[in-house]
Amino acid sequence: MSSAFNVAARMASSALDQRHGEQITFRAMKTAASVNLPRVADESREEFTVTGVFVAPPKSVYPQARAGVSDDHAHRADISAPRVSVDQRLLNWPVQPFDRVVRVQTGEMFEVAKVMPGDTIRTFFHLTGKSS
Repeated sequence: MSSAFNVAARMASSALDQRHGEQITFRAMKTAASVNLPRVADESREEFTVTGVFVAPPKSVYPQARAGVSDDHAHRADISAPRVSVDQRLLNWPVQPFDRVVRVQTGEMFEVAKVMPGDTIRTFFHLTGKSS
């Protein structure tokens, strides 16, 4: 029997997917025959599509200046770190760094940089941009 906390977490995860979710495709990748070649698709792990929440929090910062004090003449930099949050129960196989993530709605492709379990229900994947 699951605890009340697990039931509430599953309900919250479902509500999050219903309100903010979009279709996201995961593609498995593996190293090629040579380390100098680009990664290739891993046929042993089949591509699948799930509903997840894409997050790209905008953040505006000043670059590090002298002695940790922001420089009055430094230019402000806008930084965005894309992430995707997915219910763990929807994953067909363990997602690893360098696997590909595609936003079905826009066709944007990303590469998984880091896998971060968020809680008992959802997992966050930190992404990097990928052009093809």
